[in-house]
Amino acid sequence: MEKSQQLEKFLKELFSLAKFKIEEVRIEESQEGVAININLEEAGIAIGRNGENLNCWQEIVEKWLEKINNFNYQKVFFDINNYRLEHEQKLKELAQKAARECSLYKKEIKLPIMTAYERKIIHSELSLRPDIYTESEGEDPNRYVVIKPLD
Repeated sequence: MEKSQQLEKFLKELFSLAKFKIEEVRIEESQEGVAININLEEAGIAIGRNGENLNCWQEIVEKWLEKINNFNYQKVFFDINNYRLEHEQKLKELAQKAARECSLYKKEIKLPIMTAYERKIIHSELSLRPDIYTESEGEDPNRYVVIKPLD
């Protein structure tokens, strides 16, 4: 059985056991790793508040892939109903909007509390801007990004 077929079979069994109905499984392998997106009927519960359950599903899939010897992916990107993809796009838009405001008014902009993954997206999105810089502040789990003007 091919790797992607084996993975798809595992995902269907896993989500069936959890009483979710999978509508579609998309698996894309590349040199960086594997991207998995599944579409579920009732995705809200599977994704959870702020993607918390989605992170747990990702961990389960990663652990299963580690146990299977013929799977040696550098990175696993797991998504349900494109939640992460859309959330990442919203974060990038928030970052650009806040950066424009910071640059225009020459004042610091504090973004909401975010996970390390979300902060990384913000930092990466704004890293090439010559007019501002970003810093994470606060103590876990209440860390956030501050966008500051370069004078």
